[in-house]
Amino acid sequence: MERDFYLAVFFILFVAVVVSFFLLEKNLLSPEVSISDQPECNDRIDIEGDGFIDYPADLECFSEIDISESVRGNCEEKWRCTSWSACQDYIQTRNCLDENDCGTSEEKPLIERNCGNPEKENEDRNNYSYFIIAISIVLLIIFFLIFENYKSKKDKEKISRRKKEIEKKFKEKIAYVGD
Repeated sequence: MERDFYLAVFFILFVAVVVSFFLLEKNLLSPEVSISDQPECNDRIDIEGDGFIDYPADLECFSEIDISESVRGNCEEKWRCTSWSACQDYIQTRNCLDENDCGTSEEKPLIERNCGNPEKENEDRNNYSYFIIAISIVLLIIFFLIFENYKSKKDKEKISRRKKEIEKKFKEKIAYVGD
């Protein structure tokens, strides 16, 4: 029973390491930087030109943190972006414009991303390598402890069985001598 628990813990840790390694390799745990827009419903500008400025005056704003002053309706965002700028201070930027002018930015592409910092990339890879090595060592220690615990229990069971056999033989000999 206890062995099954340790094996389950080992398996969960192993899966966590494999998944985190995969995510780190695919850069899914370190997304590109994006700059979010200030909520339109709290920018003190009448974007729609309807005479109502921000929440609660603009009825199309549901709160101060509402991103858009316009109800999306059937408007489909169609973003056109410039090419990425040259890498400057390890950051690239671009401008994006919604050709349909929906007034929303739910599907807006990234306008800023990290680029070409080889020192940081090498440092990140080294950190990932150290992380994987550390997790592997911890898993090996856990596996060793589980194995030793299992082996110890088996040895104790074996000793107990052997002790009972010796006691039985000893009692038989005493009974035989006594007859």
